[in-house]
Amino acid sequence: MSGRAAPLRSRGDLWLAAACSGALGISGFLALAGAASGSLVPLAAAAGLGLAGLGILLAARWMEALLLVLVTLPLPALYATETARVSPVLPVSVLVVGAWLLGGGRVVTGRPGAPTPGRAVAALFGAVAVASLFAESPLSAAREVVNFGLLGGLFLVSVDQVVRRPERARAVVRGRGLMSGAAGGAAVLEAIGVLPGRFPLAGTGLVRAAGGFGWPNELGMFLAITLPFAIHEARHAKALGARAVAVAGVCLGGLGLVLVFMLGYYRLA
Repeated sequence: MSGRAAPLRSRGDLWLAAACSGALGISGFLALAGAASGSLVPLAAAAGLGLAGLGILLAARWMEALLLVLVTLPLPALYATETARVSPVLPVSVLVVGAWLLGGGRVVTGRPGAPTPGRAVAALFGAVAVASLFAESPLSAAREVVNFGLLGGLFLVSVDQVVRRPERARAVVRGRGLMSGAAGGAAVLEAIGVLPGRFPLAGTGLVRAAGGFGWPNELGMFLAITLPFAIHEARHAKALGARAVAVAGVCLGGLGLVLVFMLGYYRLA
């Protein structure tokens, strides 16, 4: 799960990787078919195939786990109501953390005797779990415990992967910058009506961009966090093409942050 991606050492590995990739492609087709027909059977089959294919690829270390989490983070929810929301990053995070735990789940510090964050994260998780026992809403508390557990697991996976391969930090920075630009571009399309939106801005022809997060403020927070990574990449990219892409990501991410109208909404409405 951590360290350099494992090579395909045999013909069996090659066939298994090909089968997992095929399962992911078929799951995408089934998901589209289920969404078009409104049937739950293709959607359930798509979920099973997709999770199985991703799980094997992650467990075998044939896929970059952190970049997969970044790509799925801003995607639209798989299921959403007024009280609950299940986004694609949830099952992906479960797979990533689970594969890391199956691989040993040990954080490497880079030097003998150095403290690891594992015990501190476990202690904090225990405190959150105990506090949830006294919450007014047990269901909401349980949801937050699960969320905190996944975030803590992703933190440990990130530390472990970057310590084992420090060059991965640059790839993560680049990935976050690219996702800022992609989310900002989608926000522009939503604000001008090319993509459907459900938060029209009174007195204008624009729509408050929300992206896959469901609400404009959540998209704004995502862009506010990822935009500095895009700026960093634009300043440090050496190749002309990479710098041009990074600058475009900064422009789109910044424009998307404006189009969520987090501060001026109530004055304009």
